[in-house]
Amino acid sequence: MDDWQSWAALGVVLVTAAAMIWRAIRNQKAGGSGCGGSCGCGSKIKVKPH
Repeated sequence: MDDWQSWAALGVVLVTAAAMIWRAIRNQKAGGSGCGGSCGCGSKIKVKPH
């Protein structure tokens, strides 16, 4: 990894992975339903029985 592009690509991958892990942890703490905000989107999802 002698060129700057390889380091830049590695940086992008690491930042993206960190963001995904951060979101997964936040969603798990929020109970895993909806967006975690107070909009009630988790309670709006309705599943039709087959």
